[in-house]
Amino acid sequence: MPYCTLLDLITAFGETELIQLTDRQGAGVVDETILDAAIVKSDAEINQRLRAKGWALPLANASADLLVLGLDITRFFLHVNAAPDPVKEAFERAIKKLDAYVKGTVDLDLGSLSVPTASGAGDVEFTKTDADRVFTRSALADY
Repeated sequence: MPYCTLLDLITAFGETELIQLTDRQGAGVVDETILDAAIVKSDAEINQRLRAKGWALPLANASADLLVLGLDITRFFLHVNAAPDPVKEAFERAIKKLDAYVKGTVDLDLGSLSVPTASGAGDVEFTKTDADRVFTRSALADY
């Protein structure tokens, strides 16, 4: 599941900008092949960091935070030559936020990270009872 779609990109940046970035044949429309390649590259960039955090991919539900990051990263990858400063800065902020997430200083609202374990594997069993206590009230009464 991609973190952003064509419709998300049009809503965020406008169809005109996407045509300018993808229409290399002069057809006057968004070239979805080029756009899809940038989305795949963006998803790979995000997934690489999420895997480092321990998430099983693909995610069942992506957060709104990941949508915003996906938009900025995809937009950056759509620029063939050097991206303009605002686009480059948005990309760098997105990467820093992903890295901060991996370090645990930012929450991307993905819920709890749960790694399923085999039944009984890793379970802790306590075998001590009150009768096993060494330091009881009566034993410590003289202290």
